[in-house]
Amino acid sequence: MLAGRNAGLLTGRSNKSTDMNHFFVTSLPVETKCAERTTQSALFPLYRILDADDLESHGTSGGAGLSPNLDASITEAFVSSTGLRWTGVGRGDVAKTFAAEDVFYYIYGVLHSPVYRQRYREFLSRDFARVPVPGSAALFRELGALGEQLVTLHLLGGFGEDRFGHQAEMLALLDRAAEDYPFVGDDRSVTKAGEKGKTLDALCDGTGRVTINKISYFDRVPEAVWDFHIGGYQVCHKWLKDRKGRTLSDDDIAHYQKIVVALNETIRIMAEIDTVIDQHGGWPAAFQTGADRDDA
Repeated sequence: MLAGRNAGLLTGRSNKSTDMNHFFVTSLPVETKCAERTTQSALFPLYRILDADDLESHGTSGGAGLSPNLDASITEAFVSSTGLRWTGVGRGDVAKTFAAEDVFYYIYGVLHSPVYRQRYREFLSRDFARVPVPGSAALFRELGALGEQLVTLHLLGGFGEDRFGHQAEMLALLDRAAEDYPFVGDDRSVTKAGEKGKTLDALCDGTGRVTINKISYFDRVPEAVWDFHIGGYQVCHKWLKDRKGRTLSDDDIAHYQKIVVALNETIRIMAEIDTVIDQHGGWPAAFQTGADRDDA
């Protein structure tokens, strides 16, 4: 992860809480409770960084030093189900070819399907997630596009050098964060972070304000965003709670505003993921089925 231009899937082997929200992405090394607070988190890098002695034996298909961290059986299953050609490192055009980052985005999209999380809740509570193979290239392409948007939002800017298409759309939203969710007040000291589990109505008299002290607040924060949880943590509350007693810098304020954007868009995209799956036949018909494929 220290070598750069890499991303990793964060999750856990099990989830002891009631909501299956123990999935996230990182471009950095992380501590062991980042994705799930009741068990150890696991980090699955997209790429392995090969040293000079390993390069020749692995055959990296371009992208010197990178090897996709995907078993051949996975890529072969995707080739069979989509009819696309596997090209290795980077991106494919998802019309004739696909590569490691396309698979990563697809996986991230599936893991953010609310129906998937509910349908397989029992399994997700006691073991690593199992991701179904797409039933068509169209489903693979559409879920991958939504997964790419989520990755860009959750990293607050994506990773690598791609800054076009779906990433550019999300980056534009992040750039507008200060306008959409303005910070009001001259006092930037964090003396309060709300109460965990409390709604904005109870906290801020129905104003949609996230207050950090008696006079300053982030304005127009949606209720669903304030209540949104990842890995068992109420994100907007936890971020402020960890900074109580500090004075927010310009970068801190901008960062929080982008978090609000990212979570608001996440809620929208998660609903869209289920819509796309429904359009392709729903669960499990949209995916390759059978004893060896359904939820494999």
